Amino acid sequence: MNLDPRLSACAELVDKNSVVCDIGTDHGYLPVFLVQQGKSKKAVAGDIGKAPLESAKKHIKKYNLSDKIQTVLSDGLKDIEKNDITHIVIAGMGGETIIDILSSCNWARDCILVLQPMTKPEMLRMWLYENGYKINLEKAVSHEKFIYTVMKCSFSGNVKNINLFEAFTGGLDLKDENSKKYILKKAKSLKKSARGKLNSPLLVDKAKEDLKLSEELLDAIK
Repeated sequence: MNLDPRLSACAELVDKNSVVCDIGTDHGYLPVFLVQQGKSKKAVAGDIGKAPLESAKKHIKKYNLSDKIQTVLSDGLKDIEKNDITHIVIAGMGGETIIDILSSCNWARDCILVLQPMTKPEMLRMWLYENGYKINLEKAVSHEKFIYTVMKCSFSGNVKNINLFEAFTGGLDLKDENSKKYILKKAKSLKKSARGKLNSPLLVDKAKEDLKLSEELLDAIK
């Protein structure tokens, strides 16, 4: 079975012999792939919606993996037991939603996290460091007209306040071409947003801050 580039990037960051929990599993493509390829010994596929979970069950059954992949109806991680789970994957959700899911789970810090935020990745990075996590590896991946970032994180216990530049670049290799495309897109977005704020007296300082950050990001990928 083949995955799209976004899910493939998530799969690459999952370690061999893992027990993975995929939150927001949708059709269950990722856990099926990981178990099928022998990368994960077994998996838990969780979703808040009954319909997506039924779709995942059918997909799991199709590949004869019902004995290795458990499906759980759950709001984030709330109804999932830790047991022997080693990795948590949360892909395709907004940064704020990912933060809410992790904040509501007292055993997430015992696992490797593979996170793929669709929005507000800088907010997620800040939260991770402020809550004792670290980003071990991060990569940008492009698919069609979109570009995403996927990060592999673990709990270190070291609380750190990162600056805005670090929040926007995370653990990306700024020499990598996809990372450059990702940062360029972020810089352009900041610049566009700043120009819209310049006409408002209350937002001028914020606009100047965004423009400065935009230039710093562009300088970093030259």
